[in-house]
Amino acid sequence: MNNKTAKLGSLLIQYGLITEDDLNDGLKLQKLMGLKLGETLIKIGKITEENVQWVLSKQFDIPFIILEHVNPDSDLIVKLPKNFLMENRILPLFETDEEICIVTEDIFNYSAFALIENTLNKKVNISLGEGKKIEKALIKFFKSDAMPSLLSTLENIIEKIKNTSFYRIDIAISNHSCDISIYGCGILKKISKINNSLKKEDVLRAFDFLKIPFLYDIHENYSKVIFSVFPLINKTKEINYPAILELYGLLLPDFIIFADTNSSDTPNLLYSDSPIHGYPYISIKSRILNYSKAIYTLDSAPQTFKKHYIKVYMPQECSFCSTEGCEKCNELGYTFKKIEGIYDSEDLNTILNRSA
Repeated sequence: MNNKTAKLGSLLIQYGLITEDDLNDGLKLQKLMGLKLGETLIKIGKITEENVQWVLSKQFDIPFIILEHVNPDSDLIVKLPKNFLMENRILPLFETDEEICIVTEDIFNYSAFALIENTLNKKVNISLGEGKKIEKALIKFFKSDAMPSLLSTLENIIEKIKNTSFYRIDIAISNHSCDISIYGCGILKKISKINNSLKKEDVLRAFDFLKIPFLYDIHENYSKVIFSVFPLINKTKEINYPAILELYGLLLPDFIIFADTNSSDTPNLLYSDSPIHGYPYISIKSRILNYSKAIYTLDSAPQTFKKHYIKVYMPQECSFCSTEGCEKCNELGYTFKKIEGIYDSEDLNTILNRSA
């Protein structure tokens, strides 16, 4: 039993939170369960997480925060990535000219504290709090009044368009409503409407909350903001390049497949002309693109090509509703046939003509 474990156990007994027998039970099970002493005592029901955090704050002379009484600084929270805060259970509280004050469940999470200091160029001042309550406070912050309906709508849409050619979700925000359409294989289909006012940040937070990596383009005019969101969820190591994909959730790569510059000879290569939120990969900064590792969608692929890896879901009009949408086609208006393999353009065209 090391000094820190002994000190924690002694303090828990001293404050009347556990008995000597409770401590002995925890110590016996600690190695077997592969947990810290505090985690073990919580697991076997001898103490609560909040009790352990409070005693640790006494042990290390760190403030303990009652999170129900906290109003965190929203401008500070958005300076740090949502996924980082959620995964590490860190709630930024406020900042001064010299430091960032946070509440955390793990005072030994040095790598996370270093990232905050490097990102914001300020010293981190640590307080302790219960992890579940930190997570709850973060979830509450990252939701707005319209978020629940947006999240449930997106979840429903994504379930419908799995194993289809719809690889893009368009979200058009106006003053009092939000229209959602899906796109793929040249088909743009309006699929849902939300009668709530949304902010641009809500769309980004929704996909983050659903834990879907994505890239997007954004277009604005006097009356609407339109997000074109490309989910990135498919990952395979058995792929030959160049490739043509037409399916929900474009490839999540280990390398560059999208560019931040357009090219005159391949204008339809999927690209973005601005930094892309949620896309952590290196972007190309010159017009010399590496076409040998390019991935195209079917509706933007070169007219002629040799030996491309193909994975597409070809749409066919639903014979029951003629594209109107019915129960048979999951309200999409189309059914889909999977085509996968290595093809030349002539071979693929032959297959597609047979499928038409």
